[in-house]
Amino acid sequence: MELIKTTGYNMPIHALPPKKWDEVICRGLVPRILMLLSVNLERNPERVAATELMIKESANRLSPEEIEKAFLMYVKGELAGLDPMDGHLTPIVFNKVVNQYKQQRTTKTELLEKPKITKQEKISNAQKSAMLAFDEYRETKKVKEAYSVLFDRLYDAGILPAKESDPRIEKRYDMLLTCAFGYVAAPIFDKLKWMEKEDLADTENYKKLVAEKHRIKDLRSAEIQSKFRCLVLEGYFKKIMAKENPREYFSMLTESDKFIDAI
Repeated sequence: MELIKTTGYNMPIHALPPKKWDEVICRGLVPRILMLLSVNLERNPERVAATELMIKESANRLSPEEIEKAFLMYVKGELAGLDPMDGHLTPIVFNKVVNQYKQQRTTKTELLEKPKITKQEKISNAQKSAMLAFDEYRETKKVKEAYSVLFDRLYDAGILPAKESDPRIEKRYDMLLTCAFGYVAAPIFDKLKWMEKEDLADTENYKKLVAEKHRIKDLRSAEIQSKFRCLVLEGYFKKIMAKENPREYFSMLTESDKFIDAI
């Protein structure tokens, strides 16, 4: 008897189309479970009906893949508190296996969730990140895109001037936004020209690049906005470097109430 695989059926049982029940459950999941437990189908036909019933009643929120995984864990002794029994499957055993699997799955999910950090930890992390960005700029005269969020914190704190505060600031920001577009767009335009020259305009990669070109024409796109923020920060850091003790000065800014309130 060829067993139907449950792989790929990761939707909950209750969402399985009725026409798929016989294929996925009757000819796939149920015999695979019984095979794992070494239950003889010919000698124990009642086990088939009982298992189907338990799937409908007790496991209809799980997917076929998950139910099979639960019994794989059971036979391997990986379900806490359950000792696998060869050749044995009753509704009670079925319920125990499914419920313990769901409990361990929930516990694992909770462990994988990121622990919540305190406000003070957020402040400390933001201050360290700001100083790392500044120290790297001192060495390379560049600000990595990973630090672009620093723009928002300094801007919200009023440390970076608001665009509408002065016509000169507005002009400066507009110019840097145009520069950011150039940085992002230039490699794409250059590659498009090269592909056209090489008679590759009918390829899938060319079409993808054309779509990318159209997408980044929106100056609000994530790549352009990120580069714009980095360029503003580079200009700001350059001004700070002209001060007598630039690192100490910037460190004091990140410890100011304005910066902390913006986090």
